[in-house]
Amino acid sequence: MTSQAVIKCFTLNLSKTVKGNPKNVTMSCVYSFNGNQEAPMAIGYVLAIDDTITEMRCFNEGIEHVQAFMNTDKTPVNIQGGGIILSFRLGFMDKRDELTGFMMQGEDGNDIVTTENYSEEDLEALLNYERA
Repeated sequence: MTSQAVIKCFTLNLSKTVKGNPKNVTMSCVYSFNGNQEAPMAIGYVLAIDDTITEMRCFNEGIEHVQAFMNTDKTPVNIQGGGIILSFRLGFMDKRDELTGFMMQGEDGNDIVTTENYSEEDLEALLNYERA
């Protein structure tokens, strides 16, 4: 039996400063991904940040029992109020229907804003992240 893909689309508010001094501490991000747990090569997207359409592609991080996606391209992003920030890394996770997200800002990614429910464990993994 073949399982069908389930497309999930949701909005998360990034409002918690966890490191540094992010330029924009409150932003709304719209995400989408194939929610089929049997599709390890699923691809996610950041469709919009605030009112700006981005369509940033995020790759599956391959974490068992979690859909975790990250975009590692340094990308200028227009934000609400007319400013521009540099997205160093941007991503989101679905941990058994608990949705979380983050953005590392700036040239070196030292300014980090997350959802309120982003865990210390996930933050530690993010800070130690190296793409294979």
